[in-house]
Amino acid sequence: MSTTRKSVPLDASELEALNELTQPGNAYRTALAELTGVELGDGSSEADVLRALLSAGRAAVAEKVAVTGYAAWAADMDEEDIAYRRARRGWDRGE
Repeated sequence: MSTTRKSVPLDASELEALNELTQPGNAYRTALAELTGVELGDGSSEADVLRALLSAGRAAVAEKVAVTGYAAWAADMDEEDIAYRRARRGWDRGE
């Protein structure tokens, strides 16, 4: 896997958030670790934190796409689709 560095302009509030996330032991950093499944060590760099934030954001976007797609699929179901799914559930369970 190759690695590429990107230049990302950050405003004052984003820099403040980044600074906070680089400090070990705060609630935001703990939440970021829980969202990404990656524990940032005490010596984590700004690049490590930015990468974790990108990972968390990517996961949130993927979840939103899945939820939106499922909601659209469910909204498009007609009575015949619903009846089929009900019958199929019973058949799948051997009923």
